[in-house]
Amino acid sequence: MSTVETVAAKATAPALVLPHLFHPFDTPVHPDADRAEADLLAWMNSHGLLDDPRWANGIRHGKVGEYCSRVYAHATFDGLCTTTRAYGWIFAIDDGLCSLHGVARAPGELGALYLWLYEMIADPTGHDPAPLRAALAGRLPHLAAFLPALQRATQDICARIAAASTRVQYARWVAGMMTFLFSTLWEAGRFATDVVPGEAEYLSGRTYNGCGEGAFALIDIAAGYEAPAAFYADEEVERLRKLSGLILCLCNDIFSYPKEAGESSSNLVCVLMHEHGLAPQAALDAAADIHNGYLARYLDLEKKVRARTVDRTSLRLLDEAHTYIRGNYDWHFGSPRYGAAKHYDLSRALRPGQTSAAA
Repeated sequence: MSTVETVAAKATAPALVLPHLFHPFDTPVHPDADRAEADLLAWMNSHGLLDDPRWANGIRHGKVGEYCSRVYAHATFDGLCTTTRAYGWIFAIDDGLCSLHGVARAPGELGALYLWLYEMIADPTGHDPAPLRAALAGRLPHLAAFLPALQRATQDICARIAAASTRVQYARWVAGMMTFLFSTLWEAGRFATDVVPGEAEYLSGRTYNGCGEGAFALIDIAAGYEAPAAFYADEEVERLRKLSGLILCLCNDIFSYPKEAGESSSNLVCVLMHEHGLAPQAALDAAADIHNGYLARYLDLEKKVRARTVDRTSLRLLDEAHTYIRGNYDWHFGSPRYGAAKHYDLSRALRPGQTSAAA
């Protein structure tokens, strides 16, 4: 390479290095990602959720089917389609309702909308959401066209999940969704006031605002079995569920930092820079250490749970939680939504198909 070419290469090389995120798990992938993606787009189109081009392209290029095929690699095909539709619906709430329609900075209005959504989630076939929808549309006329589409999609996906679940499983998922709605109200409060949280507050909020409890509850539903109620509700298993959700979200923060730089209340890297005065690379490395520390804590706790568990279905849930955690990492690594290869030097990074050496 000539001197000119060397200088040009250095000038265009990413300035940030993606840290090594510790993942000792294998990387299975469901073979039907493309079919699930096609099903999702057809489903969202049928409910009018892709009518607005301002965010429909994000859904079309987000590779939700690939994400779910990695996170729920052991699902049946119907289960995979259920999870993919569920994630598309959540994106409709997060990107469509909160971001596109501006409700993310209005926690009072968002709270009212979440009451409307929650009653449908809790009882998708018996509750009539029309009266409250009409009241909300009167108060928020810019949402009048979007709310009927969101209502149809909400009732449809919730009824589908309920039909694939036992009452106990559906209650787990509903509880997880309630946690998600509550935590995103916390997030809306931050946006409304422009308050930058400290590290401790951010990590607490991030434990819940990625919908981890709801997503975890879909693992056994999507695969067509039921983890025993006593095991799922066990105190240490509950801690594993919370840790897994936080691990997924911190992984997202690290991959999404280049596109979120400057939004100092919505990304752990930005929070660490703000609170501790760190430079971007130092904050990335610190965020990776936090992520890896939580993963190590997860493994230590899981070892204790496995040592006292003989039930095969319970052990299966633990095994598939590995895929749930690792699939999230692999999707982020290759997702065009985050462009890791564009924004980062990947020389230190774990690649899809590789596993980290035991700590």
